[in-house]
Amino acid sequence: MKNIKHPLVIDLDGTLTPCDTLWEMLASLLLSSPLKLFKVLPYIFKNRAIFKKQVSLLVNFNPHDLVYNTKLIDYINMQRQLGHPIVLATAADEIIAKSVYNHFGFFDAYFASNGEINLRGQTKADLLTGLFGRQRFAYAGNDFSDFKVWSSASEVIVVNASPKLLRRATNLYPRCTIIDPKQSLLLLWFKQMRVYQWAKNILIFIPIVFAHKYSDLKLVAQSFLAFLSFGLAASSVYCINDLFDLVPDRLHTKKSNRPLASGSIPIAEGLFGLSVLTLSTFFLASYLSAYFVILILAYYLINIVYTSLIKKLAIIDVIILASLYLLRILAGSLSTNIPISMWLLTFSIFIFVSLGFLKRYKELRQLNQTDVSQIPGRFYHTDDLEVVSTMGIASGYISCLVLVLYLRSPEVSGFYHHLEYLWPGCLLVLYWISRTWLLAHRNKIDDDPVLYAIKDMQSWFILIVLGILLLLAHSA
Repeated sequence: MKNIKHPLVIDLDGTLTPCDTLWEMLASLLLSSPLKLFKVLPYIFKNRAIFKKQVSLLVNFNPHDLVYNTKLIDYINMQRQLGHPIVLATAADEIIAKSVYNHFGFFDAYFASNGEINLRGQTKADLLTGLFGRQRFAYAGNDFSDFKVWSSASEVIVVNASPKLLRRATNLYPRCTIIDPKQSLLLLWFKQMRVYQWAKNILIFIPIVFAHKYSDLKLVAQSFLAFLSFGLAASSVYCINDLFDLVPDRLHTKKSNRPLASGSIPIAEGLFGLSVLTLSTFFLASYLSAYFVILILAYYLINIVYTSLIKKLAIIDVIILASLYLLRILAGSLSTNIPISMWLLTFSIFIFVSLGFLKRYKELRQLNQTDVSQIPGRFYHTDDLEVVSTMGIASGYISCLVLVLYLRSPEVSGFYHHLEYLWPGCLLVLYWISRTWLLAHRNKIDDDPVLYAIKDMQSWFILIVLGILLLLAHSA
């Protein structure tokens, strides 16, 4: 990169941090003191600078809660070592700018909005030109409004820019410096939606499979529509959870890479995407039935209550997680009008409780390798490892017992012609549960247990064999 002979001016929102500090504060107000949010909303119609000032006065802003562009920081440190002054110039309020200025040790000065002037676009360009002279400062920015500033700068540094902005910048300034360009928005949303988690929605097809109605194309289409609706609902719930957990996720080694936590998707875009996903969910659900819409509403409600309260309650959190899996089976039933037996529901709740405890067991095993004794935000301690595994294994084995009792019940004899083919299935389920827990004990399961099973070849083999046994038992 070229040496910068003039002061290096750094923008804050979207540049030094990929986040927008105003939206960060608004989200903080919404989650902690929603009534205060209504106090500042009238100011948005007066003046943007006044609005920012009022929001800044209400929120106890902590610069440690933000994520920062490490590549830009490395570049700043390199230029500072060469003796160039480093200046922060941001449209954020001066309260925020001062906090960030104090947070870092490399800024020589800062300029920001002050309740009267919104330091953005041409206003920022005029200020910097008046201070340093035209073409006598370098500027690092990321927004289309920054073109006003770049036109007066000696060096153009484009940071965290969208492909559209990057194309325009490189056309106007072929020698510009590019730092950490933004990923494709489509790929970012694909990651944010956690589409791989949609694999759990295969449970929606269980009613149609066990009723042997898979040749009915109309029912298959209805199940697929329910699959899509539930997938969009799950993705929107992930957005809600990530918005609730922004700060703790940023402190987590893996979760900090999530698009909302990392700032790759700004909060404003996240809220818009959440709205689109939610509306799409209910649009598809409305084509099925009113009962299916109610079930989707219940799914949202349970998830919100779980995120805000229940996930902190030991054992209850696992039961609620199991019920969310159970809702998927009920969704399959409601979308096709195929009733499901109490046997299937009972078997499902016990096996899903087992997998829920397996998830907590995995987290506790990982904590054992650190100095932390409690799962963050939950009521499980590393001392609970043995009892958690006992409850999980017992629940899994009870699901096997339910399966055996079902095969001895009067209901099954009228539905299957060759019950002898179903009995080996009990041993296969018992083997799968035992093996899964053994692998968890050996720290071989890193993912969500359901997702691990979907990627595990032995699990697929067992599933295929169970499907064959089911067909043989049903055949005349």
